[in-house]
Amino acid sequence: MSRVGRLGGVAASVLLTGALVLWARGAAGDAMEPLTRTAEPDSAAVVALLRQARGTSPVLCHFAGRALEGRYGRHGMISEITLEGDPLSAALERWADRGLDDPAAVAPLRAALDDGDACVRSLGARLLGRTEVPRARAALLDALRAPSPSSREAAALGLGLVRHRDEAVERALIGALADREGLVRGRAAWALGRLECRTAVDGLVGVLGDAEPRVRAQAAIALGEIEDARAIPALARSLREDREPSVRKSAAWALGEMD
Repeated sequence: MSRVGRLGGVAASVLLTGALVLWARGAAGDAMEPLTRTAEPDSAAVVALLRQARGTSPVLCHFAGRALEGRYGRHGMISEITLEGDPLSAALERWADRGLDDPAAVAPLRAALDDGDACVRSLGARLLGRTEVPRARAALLDALRAPSPSSREAAALGLGLVRHRDEAVERALIGALADREGLVRGRAAWALGRLECRTAVDGLVGVLGDAEPRVRAQAAIALGEIEDARAIPALARSLREDREPSVRKSAAWALGEMD
């Protein structure tokens, strides 16, 4: 079970409520800002949300991002920090339910992937990945080719959240397994595992030999999520021979997931 799962429902709810409330605070603990009302809830609210996300701690941003993915009882948490009937609240719930329908929101979300703030990038990527607006996927693929490693990592995060199978997305993520930055290779492996991309098995098996242990571990986890028996010999070899305990642990887990 993940660390989040072990927190339990009550603790997770408390932490998430704090995360969402702290979106409105600056990094130095500035006074609370009210969430913005708007008659254009998608494109206008996303700008307000990203502004309020700036400076949020990594742990709190993690819970906030998961809420927008539709985890941890999103509707109750969102309603606790917004006024009843507030357009922003409605917009957030639509994002959580994959209902973003304003194409004008794509531009600020794409810009967020290049932002210097990690929470802004993370939330922008999650929101962009979980929208059905056609331009959103193209924006993520564009960001996967960006000069900045942090932008490419954010793009891979968003692409791992797409709902429908897309060969162009899969090819791009498989290509990202060869990125020069371990941060991007690891996120690409995560995304391919989340998408259960069977065409990525050979590439992920190759990544089991990556120079960075965290990337090797993520590749093993991804192979376990895909559950393709072709990966068994390579995972067994990692379990026997890899010097890093985290990689061996991930390989053992992945082998346990095979049918």
